[in-house]
Amino acid sequence: MVDDDDEVRRVATLSLEALGHRVTSVTSGHDAIRILGSGHQPDLVILDLIMPGLSGSNTFCQLKTMRPELPIIICSGLMSEIEKLRRLSGRHPDATLSKPFQLADLQATLREVMLQTSPG
Repeated sequence: MVDDDDEVRRVATLSLEALGHRVTSVTSGHDAIRILGSGHQPDLVILDLIMPGLSGSNTFCQLKTMRPELPIIICSGLMSEIEKLRRLSGRHPDATLSKPFQLADLQATLREVMLQTSPG
């Protein structure tokens, strides 16, 4: 879970844990890249787009360069930013989640992404 907002990160982490997931949460794109580069193997990343420092768009591109198969869910309150990411990077997130989201939305998005990326 990558989000600079403490409350969003806390609620998302609690929600993911309630759904049975183990969560590593970080406050910046730099931290996400560092952790992935250190050998951490997450099943997926939930990434905010609007963050100070390294933007979510740049983080997305770097994570996909490091692990192209890594599913990334873009979570944003500004859906126009997701379209901007697609135009600028030429890449598409594996799914999107609009803030604020409900637990059922999170669960459905996770299920969709895991089905898309599961082998077979």
